[in-house]
Amino acid sequence: MDSALGGACMVATRTLPKYPLTDERMEYIDENRVVPVMPAGIELKENDATEEQRKETVVSCGPIEMKGILGSDKRKYVLDCTRLTGRDANWVSAERGGTGKLDGAKDESSKPEVPNVDLEDDEWAVALLRSELVRSYSETKLSRFVKEKVDEVRAKHGDEESMDEAARKLVSEAEAATLRYNVNVFLPDMRPLAGVDADAARQLAEDEETAREMALYLWDEVLPRLTREVRASCGIPGFDVPVEGRELTELIHGRGINCRYLGRLADLAKDEERRDAKVREVIEGVSVSSTAGGTSASLPDSFPRFRMPPCWLDLIECEIAARAAKHVLSSYFEEAGGALGAVNPARIVANFLSALVSTAEEGAADTERRLGDQENSGDDGDLVDMLADLWGNANGDNDPSSSRSHADVWSDIANEAGRRYCYTLSFYGPNEEGKPHERAMYGPLLRRVCQRSGIRLVANKYVFGEKCLVGSASGA
Repeated sequence: MDSALGGACMVATRTLPKYPLTDERMEYIDENRVVPVMPAGIELKENDATEEQRKETVVSCGPIEMKGILGSDKRKYVLDCTRLTGRDANWVSAERGGTGKLDGAKDESSKPEVPNVDLEDDEWAVALLRSELVRSYSETKLSRFVKEKVDEVRAKHGDEESMDEAARKLVSEAEAATLRYNVNVFLPDMRPLAGVDADAARQLAEDEETAREMALYLWDEVLPRLTREVRASCGIPGFDVPVEGRELTELIHGRGINCRYLGRLADLAKDEERRDAKVREVIEGVSVSSTAGGTSASLPDSFPRFRMPPCWLDLIECEIAARAAKHVLSSYFEEAGGALGAVNPARIVANFLSALVSTAEEGAADTERRLGDQENSGDDGDLVDMLADLWGNANGDNDPSSSRSHADVWSDIANEAGRRYCYTLSFYGPNEEGKPHERAMYGPLLRRVCQRSGIRLVANKYVFGEKCLVGSASGA
């Protein structure tokens, strides 16, 4: 059966030749090179499996669309294994069974500082929980379960030996139960099971509740715990605050936190900094009152022992801006089916990076002032002239990069940061005064964008945090 079907479907089931390819063998190969799809005389036999074998099922743990096949090489393969953990319920709307933590982002009247996040976007169907979080949740759930049951075990078993045996059995059963997590929860366009299989519907409801508990564990415990550890980092041996984006990513991934929660970490850091600012106001008020001889102000009973390091929020916002900028730059290259990016990629990259490390566009008066300063200082301004040549020849071309302004670039980055991280940038973006924010780090931002986008820059003297020469400005 196998050999007949393999020959009919032109599958190489014959053994490899062990003899040299002589002229006679080459003639035989040429004669039998083309084989009909179903040669005459071949009959496909029905599956001779017994009824008991047909009823047998194999229990698998994986996505519902996963498939297992037996290849022609007799090896077993698994295909379409799109996920090993369940969906993140925090990124599922409440009306679809999620936690509703981000539903408030749609209500601009209640949370005007939070950008609009579309949780119905198909992209969030692959927003999964990390395996490190599942492991942490399982260990936490197991320890809590054992702690609650230990008194019950002691009451039932008086002697130490029977109590230890019952405790071990209880721990093994609880550990096995905590590892049974359904990865097929909150799937879009899934047929309801209530009218098909009541037991399956009940089991799915329990699995979705477990997924919600896991997502809430991440939101209510893991994220605040990391923020507290960063605040007390100077008092925790062996804990160092990351100094660049790659270290930050490794740190949060080790805690089971996805990068889409960078916005939440930034909000928690802002709350801690506001708390520190209030403490400073109280201390300054008491100091002024004491100096003036007044007694109206008094110190509270306790102050926080540690302060939130400002570098934590600086690093998080820089990473958010860099990751959002990478997606925006990719979208610019994909415009018009990628044709524009293939024709002149240097123009797109130069325009984008110039807007990235600047605060506003350079106007006509600024250009005259810059040219005058270059003439007086003897600087030939080769870099600026090169950028002007890139855009100066773009007049008349149907190229969006030649008309995209500094504000347009940062508007796209801000929208992408709000969509992916539910966060509004505070340190970066257009500035009416043309001055950079005191906490903006344009050098690390440029370095991180180049790292994530695969861009190499020529060693040169680059100016950060000033007005820039962008497409629309240069074409004016």
